[in-house]
Amino acid sequence: MYLLASNASSGMFAAGMLIIIFLLLRRSWRYSAKIKKEEKPAPRRKLDDARQATPLLDAPPELLRWQVEMHETARHLKAELDSKMSALQAIIRIASEETARLETAISRAEQLGISPCADTLAAIEELSAGDDSGGGLPCGELPVPSIEIAARRDAVYQLADQGLAANAIAQSIGAPLGDVELLMSLRTDSASHDVG
Repeated sequence: MYLLASNASSGMFAAGMLIIIFLLLRRSWRYSAKIKKEEKPAPRRKLDDARQATPLLDAPPELLRWQVEMHETARHLKAELDSKMSALQAIIRIASEETARLETAISRAEQLGISPCADTLAAIEELSAGDDSGGGLPCGELPVPSIEIAARRDAVYQLADQGLAANAIAQSIGAPLGDVELLMSLRTDSASHDVG
């Protein structure tokens, strides 16, 4: 009987071990099947995420080409705006420096006892127009070397007629850029007044 009981207990032990092994294997299979199921939708989820990030993913090629061109245009416009802003900042800096220089010149003129002229702009326009009929500046306070101004004006006009820009003209004759630009603008203003 002892032998039968020992065979039965061994058989029960073996059956219990088989059941435990079966349950563990079944759990392992379920876990691996669950992982495989989760892995399959992942590409779909990535595709959905990509579609949300780029809504024109399935668009026709013409539309995609248009979108790329629009992005390039926006980038070029931004670059142009940035360069214009930096140029404007440089012009503002130059204008403030020239304003400070003009204020110091005015204060020095006041220290020397020179009174400001009433119509200096008209006098400058007369000088640039080549009207050397005599008087110089209207108030007569500031001496004007009219021969030097006329020579500079003629040199600026000749170089401008050759197609040079104001920067190149200023460098070639050794004059300030502001003076060259002023003479060129006065020439275009006087030419438009002569035509009209």
